[in-house]
Amino acid sequence: MNKHLLFFIIIFSIMSFGYTQNSITLTFTGLKTDGTWQKLDSVKIINSDKNWSETLIYNDTTLVLHYEVGISENNTSSNQISTFPNPFEKETSVKFSHSGGGLSISLYTIDGKRVSDWNGDLAAGEYKFAVTAAAAQSYFLVIHSGQEHYTSKLICSAPNSSNKIELVGTTVAAKKAKGDCQLPFSKGDNMTYTGYCVQETLPQYITIEQQQYDDAIIPFIFQKIVPNTCPENATLTDVDGNIYNTVLIGKQCWMRENLKTTRYADSTELPLGNDTIHDHSIPFYFKYANSDSLAQIYGMLYSWTAAMRNLNDTLAEQVQGICPNGWHLPSDDEWCEMTSTLAPLSSCYDETPYFGGDEFLARQISLPKEWVSDNFTTDGMPGYWSTSPLYFNTSGFSALPTGYYSHGAFFGIGAGTYWWTTTPAPNGEAYCRYLQYNNKGMNRNTEEICHGFAIRCVMD
Repeated sequence: MNKHLLFFIIIFSIMSFGYTQNSITLTFTGLKTDGTWQKLDSVKIINSDKNWSETLIYNDTTLVLHYEVGISENNTSSNQISTFPNPFEKETSVKFSHSGGGLSISLYTIDGKRVSDWNGDLAAGEYKFAVTAAAAQSYFLVIHSGQEHYTSKLICSAPNSSNKIELVGTTVAAKKAKGDCQLPFSKGDNMTYTGYCVQETLPQYITIEQQQYDDAIIPFIFQKIVPNTCPENATLTDVDGNIYNTVLIGKQCWMRENLKTTRYADSTELPLGNDTIHDHSIPFYFKYANSDSLAQIYGMLYSWTAAMRNLNDTLAEQVQGICPNGWHLPSDDEWCEMTSTLAPLSSCYDETPYFGGDEFLARQISLPKEWVSDNFTTDGMPGYWSTSPLYFNTSGFSALPTGYYSHGAFFGIGAGTYWWTTTPAPNGEAYCRYLQYNNKGMNRNTEEICHGFAIRCVMD
């Protein structure tokens, strides 16, 4: 056997009997149990067999997985490489898709002699090359492109003046899928797909586990949430025109957001506090860091004197105070009624600093955003409550970490939130409730009445 032919057979076998790479496309979609569409916020994909994970963020809802299909005698296919005409006279065109990077193209005679080369570095796209041959005979065109490997047999029926490979242009630029995953994957791998969404401010997720063999549309079907707004009182409006949503917890109708008004219901204005305010008897409101934008998100902060308006009302069953008409400040007992509805196994009158921890009370009444994190948490998730958005804000109370004002300074935005009650304490202070980013329960405490805390009102 001709030694050149033997050499070519060995080399060509190594090149053309390599592994080819194909792909499958996964499309993720969200549905509600009533069949309507639900937007997916994100999808987390875990390959348990290959020990990797990938996350898609909306509006990317497809993932392309590449897999090796094994040994193939010839990697050519209609969607990988095309030659026309073939057989050809003098010149033929070769088109194929290139994923980007280094590219090497070689033309071999049938006896293994390399007669022409082209090498270069190209961006991703679909490329067209012109190939000419100097003899009327069979050739092999070999293309190397990263992990891609193409071969094609060419037959020249009428020679040209030289052997040549020339780039003649780019046709359609290849579009790489946003969810084009280059991590290892084999058909049949055990995959876990977790879809996340938010309905009515309540985060939800669904997990699907399956072996993946082919293209698939993977639906996440979420339980449809009906907003638990108060019957016939879905919203309320204060004297400044601020509109608030409501939430029904047990038998109580609460504001879903913190109060933002700067006036009492009869239009009497409250003065804006400053860094020198320490007088317990003067009513003031505060904007955290004196920021209008923060006040729009978190609401205003009020001294207890401002919240109550009339300190002689402490024995009244209901104190309107700073609340709109038809609404009142919650008493210590009314806060206990609300939290006991959500955490019936613990009592807000317990002597322990926090209650409702075993039932994750803080998580039930808080939105999973704006909170700081620490070494025990995932970014954006409140403290020890959870590293997952599951079951956050199941009550719809929608608490945010408002921080507070105390003796000329602002503290704790992102880390906690305080609310006043109408109930005075024996030491000249007043009872409050607060949440803290690193505790899963709620605190019942007494604080100085000159502090600036948030307000939630309850319907009369």
